[in-house]
Amino acid sequence: METTTFFAALKIMGIGMTGIFVFMLLFGVIIFALHKIFPFKEEPEPDEKG
Repeated sequence: METTTFFAALKIMGIGMTGIFVFMLLFGVIIFALHKIFPFKEEPEPDEKG
């Protein structure tokens, strides 16, 4: 009886962990795409004269 509960808990945990990793992967892809679409541009240095 305890083993079925244990394996059910493992299955639920696996589904949760898979969801977390899928979300993290999706978030990383979105950040990577935003860096490609909007690349970082260096700000020009202000002159000493003002």
